[in-house]
Amino acid sequence: MTEDLKVKGLKVVTGALLLSEWMDDVKGTVLHKGKAKVYINALPHILSKQIRINDEVYKADPTTATNIYRNFEELVTKLAKNDPVDLVMINQIHDHYSKNQKEWQDLYGVELTKLKE
Repeated sequence: MTEDLKVKGLKVVTGALLLSEWMDDVKGTVLHKGKAKVYINALPHILSKQIRINDEVYKADPTTATNIYRNFEELVTKLAKNDPVDLVMINQIHDHYSKNQKEWQDLYGVELTKLKE
């Protein structure tokens, strides 16, 4: 498996696990009913080989992995609260960041939270 495919697989697995958690957050509501939860809960089982990759990444660097998962979930939650016009603007900001990463990284550094041992 190539490194690029591992990264893409990790994103799929992370997304599936987060989606399953988010479905639990709406338990008891109309959003939770139906086959969606059944299918979403089946994803981690279907992707069990990829989840092992996820586990290896976590074991190698739990602090970074936890921070990435936490930040990913926070980002998705924030995006979900925006209206379509805001999402267009955020998309354009992302495009600018992608073209000028060094400039943005000089202005805004990555902040990680140290895990309690």
